[in-house]
Amino acid sequence: MKDSKRFSGNARIWRIQKVALFIMTCLFCTRQVALYAQASHKREVIKAREYQIRPNTGQDQTVALQKVIRKIQAINHPVTLVFEPGQYDFYYKTATQAPYYISNTSGKEELDTEVKTIAILLKDIKGLTIEGNGALFMLHGKMTSLVADNCRDLTIHNLQFDYARPTMSEFTLTAVTNDYIDVKVNPDSWYRIKDSILYWYGENWDGEKTPPRLFTCVYTPVDSALHFVNAGWKRLTQAKRAAEIGENKVRFYQNKHTGDKLGGAVGDVYTVRDITRDEVGLFLLQSKNIRLDNVQMHFMHGLGIVSQFCTNLHFNHLRCAPRSQTDRICASTADMAHFSGCNGKITVENSFFSGAHDDPINIHGTHLRIMQQLPGDKLIVRFMHHQTYGIQVYAEGDSVDFISAKTLLPYATRVVTAYKRLSEYEIELQLNEALPANIEAQDCLENTTRTPGVVIRGNYFERTPTRGLLVTTRKKVLIEDNIWFKTGMSAILIADDANNWYESGLVRDMTIRGNTFIGCGQPVIHIAPENKLLVPGKFVHHNIHITQNIFKIEGGAILSARSVGGLQFTNNKILPLNAALKAAGGSLIAVDGCSGVVVLGNKLPKGVDGSVKTAEMEASKLNLTSDWQIIKKKQ
Repeated sequence: MKDSKRFSGNARIWRIQKVALFIMTCLFCTRQVALYAQASHKREVIKAREYQIRPNTGQDQTVALQKVIRKIQAINHPVTLVFEPGQYDFYYKTATQAPYYISNTSGKEELDTEVKTIAILLKDIKGLTIEGNGALFMLHGKMTSLVADNCRDLTIHNLQFDYARPTMSEFTLTAVTNDYIDVKVNPDSWYRIKDSILYWYGENWDGEKTPPRLFTCVYTPVDSALHFVNAGWKRLTQAKRAAEIGENKVRFYQNKHTGDKLGGAVGDVYTVRDITRDEVGLFLLQSKNIRLDNVQMHFMHGLGIVSQFCTNLHFNHLRCAPRSQTDRICASTADMAHFSGCNGKITVENSFFSGAHDDPINIHGTHLRIMQQLPGDKLIVRFMHHQTYGIQVYAEGDSVDFISAKTLLPYATRVVTAYKRLSEYEIELQLNEALPANIEAQDCLENTTRTPGVVIRGNYFERTPTRGLLVTTRKKVLIEDNIWFKTGMSAILIADDANNWYESGLVRDMTIRGNTFIGCGQPVIHIAPENKLLVPGKFVHHNIHITQNIFKIEGGAILSARSVGGLQFTNNKILPLNAALKAAGGSLIAVDGCSGVVVLGNKLPKGVDGSVKTAEMEASKLNLTSDWQIIKKKQ
């Protein structure tokens, strides 16, 4: 009996101990989870100075920064890398060499290698914030400023990038006569004159040893705009008619025998570049949650900030423009912000774009042509444009649409279940179902998964001879509260093609609201899919709303649209930029093969009649206010 009681008492004690142990275990586990959560959110601060990376020394900081980056790669919690204000120099001789395929850059006929020269390479890094504190990273030699490859949660804050010798050469006309033209060369544009020929050169490139393919644009102060120029100026550095007349002062003699006369006016600034796109400004590849905040790109060679196959990009207070103290005009030899095959959400806001030889912003996917149908559910597709190849376009699980090359309309949808790269140009895909039976020659595939939602808001665009914004995506697009000033071509282009650049895709929901367009090229908004065939009742683009904008124009069309179902142009204000305002061809709006067109509530200048020119559509497809009229295009 005593033993029984003793056993019962021991059992109770054991149960109490067991409960206590359980409680202690739970508390321990909770503590460990808390500590793990704390560690996972811990942010380590690394100061560049502590690793001998110091500003204003003129010394090469490349190797020292590479060592810090390797240290950061090994850290499994968030890191902030802090720089002091000042100038940090990076030289091409110690830069990283690595092969990268980059959309819309030079192809095999222009380059014999995909190897890029990279000042800063960030690879496989998570949770890094770079705090620049306004520092200036100065590049010496032709190279890519920064690459972020397979990075996550990357923020670059308060940082500037520039070149000691930009690959864009610039000079200002100081005298113009029938016999000669005198120019003042920008001090950042290095040159030599040999046998009466002017050659541009830099720290690792030389126009004398490797003749460039030159392209020229001119900035004219009279209208504060950048323009394409005549062929004579394009050939000026090959002509034997240059002489040095002072420090950074050159005289070009007119060639009266050939009639290749150089024109221009005193004060005009000529900008000359090599069209080879062998490097880019920043390259963001297969990365996620990337933020550029108060980043300034004062010059970018080849192509600008290229985001390729990335997810969720936020550019806020981005400034793509020359430093004011340099008196330069151009900050990029081509596009400034180029997005290819991205998804998630792209936001570009509160930013400034000035001085691009091509489009400041371009957002698109890539059509690949169907080359071969294999048995069952496989096919081979091919990159068609020579500047885009070798890049990641598909991943397993991505949805793809079959696109008619003639109509640009989708006719079947499949899912990628396997992806095999056959070469730099061709890819074999396995799909989740058998191929559709109605595939025609030259039809393409569009990756509909890799299409982003887009917000372009509160930005200012100026000094470009081309368009201001290109965007083609199926996801929701908001273009709001921006200003476009005297773009050489349309301020906004909505294209889509499967025969030229092969830049996809279809627009399904776009709002263009509250923007101001000042003296832009015509048509100011151009919706121009390159479909060869219109299909009655079917449209390439859908649901485009243009509302509450201000158009300050000298003349010409405000809007031209082709193959849009559901196009609204409402409550906009049209103002004259000068005393004479006439619409080119007698119409402010032209619509071709559209339906559900609404033109209501728009304010016109006194004495200007609103008109809509139509083609390939019935008048019943338009809803106009009484102060607008329909002009049917002659067939």
